Amino acid sequence: MTASIIFGCAGTQLTVEERDFFRAADPLGFILFARNVETPDQVRSLVAQLRQSVGRTDAPVLIDQEGGRVARLKPPEWRAYPAAGQLAALPDPLAFEAARLSARLIADDLSALGITIDCAPVLDLPSAVLPGEYRVDRALITVARQPDARVPSLRTSRRYAGNGSTRTPALPRNLRVAQSAFCRAQ
Repeated sequence: MTASIIFGCAGTQLTVEERDFFRAADPLGFILFARNVETPDQVRSLVAQLRQSVGRTDAPVLIDQEGGRVARLKPPEWRAYPAAGQLAALPDPLAFEAARLSARLIADDLSALGITIDCAPVLDLPSAVLPGEYRVDRALITVARQPDARVPSLRTSRRYAGNGSTRTPALPRNLRVAQSAFCRAQ
C-alpha cells in the first residue's frame, strides 16, 4: 500500500540500498534537492530510477524551483529566473504577465525532466513580517488578485506563509497553515 510520504535521495543516482528501501516503503512520491541535480540527462535518469523503484510511472516527483535564490536547477544547464519580488515590482499589468510567463517557462523546464510538481508558493508573505504588522507585499496582492498566474499545467504544491514554521504568532490565525515538510528549503 502506498504510504502518504515523500522521500528524497542522497545523490545524483539511486544506491541499491535506497532502491530497496523505496520499494519496501512505497512512498507516494519523491523530492529532488540541489544535491540531486547535475545535468538534464542525469535528472531524467534519476526521475526514472525513482519511479522504477516503486513500480509507478506516475509517482509524483517534486522540486522547489521558485526563481531568484530558490532554484535547485541552475545555470549553465538551466535558465535563471527572477524572484517573485522582482516580478511584483513591475507595474501592472506587466507584473502579472511576467509572473505567468516565468512560471510557464519553469513548468516547461520541469516537464522536460519528468518533474511533476513545483513546490513554489502560491501566496507568500515577505520574510520580514514584524509582530503587530501584517504587511503584505505587492507580490502577494498581485497573485491573490489573479491566483491562476501560477501555471495550471503543472501542479503547484501550495505553501502558505509561515516563514518556515507553523508557529509564527505574528501572522493572523488564518495564515498559520502547516507548511509541507517536503517544501521547506533544504
